[in-house]
Amino acid sequence: TLLSQSAKADGLVLQEVSDDFLSSLLNDADIQIQYPFTSHGPPSQPDIGPLPSMRNVVILCKWSFRWEMVPFHRRHKGAVVADFDSILHGGSLVVAGVHLTCGLTDGSVAAKRVQVQNLLNHLNNRYSDSSWVIAGDFNLATSTYTIESALKSKSITNQTRATLSAVEDQLSGDSITDAWTAARDGQLSGVGGDDADELFEGEEGATFDPRNNLLAAATSGTSQNRPQRYDRILVRSQELLR
Repeated sequence: TLLSQSAKADGLVLQEVSDDFLSSLLNDADIQIQYPFTSHGPPSQPDIGPLPSMRNVVILCKWSFRWEMVPFHRRHKGAVVADFDSILHGGSLVVAGVHLTCGLTDGSVAAKRVQVQNLLNHLNNRYSDSSWVIAGDFNLATSTYTIESALKSKSITNQTRATLSAVEDQLSGDSITDAWTAARDGQLSGVGGDDADELFEGEEGATFDPRNNLLAAATSGTSQNRPQRYDRILVRSQELLR
């Protein structure tokens, strides 16, 4: 799938990468040609140790880059930030790969807010003049049906619902644009399949849809298996990207 014509890209941001998977992926000759640079080397190589966690964020790219880990307060959580300083005319590009804490509970939503703020603080402090791409699994429930159901069942408090809104505000500040929203707004026909009328607000453009994906259905813990747009690509262009 990663090497299919429709999926080929200049860079990949992967999540939940294990030692065995990364070793297998990076030993693939076609992957090596398409993506000669990677944030983490294959753990199967004798001079490279194991990945820092059981499941990791890893960036692969056709261009060389420097990278750093931005740790979050929770163990095994952090962002991988790659700095491409020579591919844009007039500025540098920074790509941050994220996988935020999962779950729709008071504690997990509060953790997500802190994680987002930590990343944005780091980007503003270190890369204030750069263009940004922030990509990965934000694990934010987007379905209004799910959020309201959790509120009615007292799984979350009103404060947590407000915190979810605050995180969304964080992710749309600093001139940050959601790539899916921009693409949708640029199309006259909008987005949605045959069952678009059955969708609640926040369910369009879902990247996690238990109704149409058996693996998602098997792991879903959300109310009524509603679609969620967990995965996102956010862009701060600085007038250098389109």
